[in-house]
Amino acid sequence: MKQNKANLSLSYVTTKQITAYNFQYRNKKTPTNVLSFTADLPADIADKLEYKPIGDIVICPQIINMEAKKQKKITDYHHKHIIIHSLLHLLGYDHITNNDAKIMESIEIKLLSKVGIKNPYEC
Repeated sequence: MKQNKANLSLSYVTTKQITAYNFQYRNKKTPTNVLSFTADLPADIADKLEYKPIGDIVICPQIINMEAKKQKKITDYHHKHIIIHSLLHLLGYDHITNNDAKIMESIEIKLLSKVGIKNPYEC
């Protein structure tokens, strides 16, 4: 059986840095909890790599910690949820429509349950 191998970059940044990135890449002048950037390598290069590049996830722990506190969630669980959520974005999932959101959330819930975290959408 062929094993799929992947590579992604995970960076933690300050509120100031995430605000600058959010403005640079999304033209929004506010901080955000996370940004995801898909890898953009030509197929002929990506296919030669042992690990397929998926993309980059840039996280602002200060924002995630504030969200967890405000939402009365366990901080560590919220961090894990955000990472899984971002990874799904890199794999092509989104939540623009209600149907897409239901699909993405169901996958998040399933993956989180595998690491002992209950449904983060039930509050």
